[in-house]
Amino acid sequence: MIKSKKGIVFRTSVGISACIIMTIMSGCRFFAKPLELSSEHFLFTATTQTSSIEEMQEGIKRAEKLYTALTKIIPTDFQLDSAIAVKLNGNYETQGPYVDSNGTIQLWRYSASEGGYWSLFTHELVHAIAFSTSVKLGALEWSSLGFYNEAWAEYVAQLIDPEKTGFPFYGFNENVVAGHWVSQGG
Repeated sequence: MIKSKKGIVFRTSVGISACIIMTIMSGCRFFAKPLELSSEHFLFTATTQTSSIEEMQEGIKRAEKLYTALTKIIPTDFQLDSAIAVKLNGNYETQGPYVDSNGTIQLWRYSASEGGYWSLFTHELVHAIAFSTSVKLGALEWSSLGFYNEAWAEYVAQLIDPEKTGFPFYGFNENVVAGHWVSQGG
């Protein structure tokens, strides 16, 4: 009950209060429910806060199509991973997509005009598709891997994904991007 200056008593509705609390809680990571969707070659994971089943289905469909295209390009003696994990982490803030030390593709959602989750997915898939073989060969420890590995991932991504327009420079000049790689030992 709330009493106004004029002495009028207002009763607050429990339903409205509960609705407000649920709205606040739905935006909190603590209350997000896990989501999981798999296909022949992929396991997509997310939460109700970072994705939806529909968005994950779109990703699975795209991933399987790209996997088939990759099998036609990668040499047959190079063993491809048969199961690839993809984690959808929500809207882009500061961390860009990458393949972690377990071979999981970590993705963040960019704006719709930049392609959402799928803007750099193909590039990261090229890194992940033979992750286990790369680990066995010790390739991830090679000091010369960096720039070559990025160039390879981008080249193959553009071959298999007709929507891919090139590595995004995020407003930086190409020389600045290449210079950064060289300064980092690439």
